[in-house]
Amino acid sequence: MQEILRGTVIFLMVLTGHIYAKDNLPYTTYTSFDQIVEGTEARYPVLTRISDPGTKGFQAYTGFFFYQALQFDATGRYALGMKVNFEGREVEPGDRAEIGYVDLKKGYQWTKIGESTAWNWQQGCRLQWRPRSDEIIWNDRSDDGKHYVSRVHNFRTWA
Repeated sequence: MQEILRGTVIFLMVLTGHIYAKDNLPYTTYTSFDQIVEGTEARYPVLTRISDPGTKGFQAYTGFFFYQALQFDATGRYALGMKVNFEGREVEPGDRAEIGYVDLKKGYQWTKIGESTAWNWQQGCRLQWRPRSDEIIWNDRSDDGKHYVSRVHNFRTWA
């Protein structure tokens, strides 16, 4: 799997279009791995890039990175993300990731809310919305770099 992912550009995308009844989906779904292996003529959903790729000299890679965590707020308008400016190497303790969200109804505008030096390519910094809350939480290192901490950002009261 690692060979397959090598050189892959990470960026945030969302599915666009309408909600369809399960029997009339615009894309193929499978219920088992065997179906995936045997599958032919798969239909793919329309994707829209919502993250800024940066510039040729200063590329940006934005992702969410981990499952079982809430990426979208309760309204579905804001998508959390973590942005870095390198790829193709191991993460070092001093590597900073920008933490923020994309406004899906305002031209995919990115808003930075913090940073993290406690992240990796597989799990990110465990960025997520706290369930039934206006709070966003992620892992980081303390300001002196000696301890791991969790940062909490209140989406509604932060200015």
